[in-house]
Amino acid sequence: MSELPPLHALRAFEATARHLSVKNAAAELSVTPGAVSQLVKALELRLGTQLFHRVNRGILLTEAGQSYLPPVRNAFRQIAEATRRLAGMEDIVISGVQLNTDYGRITVFDLPDQPGNCTRVFEAVATSGIIVDTIVQNLTGPNHAELSFTVPKSDLRRALIRTQDVTREINPGARVAGDADIAVLYVHGVGMRTHTGVARTMFGALAGRGINISMITTSEVCVSVVIEAARGDEALACLKEAFHVP
Repeated sequence: MSELPPLHALRAFEATARHLSVKNAAAELSVTPGAVSQLVKALELRLGTQLFHRVNRGILLTEAGQSYLPPVRNAFRQIAEATRRLAGMEDIVISGVQLNTDYGRITVFDLPDQPGNCTRVFEAVATSGIIVDTIVQNLTGPNHAELSFTVPKSDLRRALIRTQDVTREINPGARVAGDADIAVLYVHGVGMRTHTGVARTMFGALAGRGINISMITTSEVCVSVVIEAARGDEALACLKEAFHVP
């Protein structure tokens, strides 16, 4: 990085080149015209070439100056854009929106809310070599819970049977259902939990289309929701528009 000229010298050059006036550049940078002239001269000495030449009472860029200005100006624009986007993190937090229709959902109703029951369910599924993705549990009444989780659609039937078997051992009155007609939408980004605007925009956009959400999970890098498969493509387009991602 030692090859880079001082930032204030580059700012003086860019402002002078844009205004073609030392006086106006000085006014923009809140320094004296003499200070701008010294900074530009120091930059010319460092580069070993003249960047401006005087014409009557004005100044013009030399051929070297004309060549040097575009990359300097572009660098400042990139810095300004990066600063703006970081200052309003909501603008850049989203890196992509993804739709996955390869998952199915299993829901256990009236699962006794007791330590170890969820462990038994997921151990039974895991022993069959089935990967569980999203997990959501809600209390539905005194000492009873509703447990939902997603698995690859290709494993849905096996996972359903294993879940039914172990649930029957836990509570014969519990009911287990499988649903293959779901889609999972993922919104990927950075620091998702600390930016409430992401969830607000996501849920608001889906609600505006009348698309119901049945499951929600969040992490530092992703917010995912489960919706009905029939509206997956519509929901994907909706969120891409809401977050301005291709």
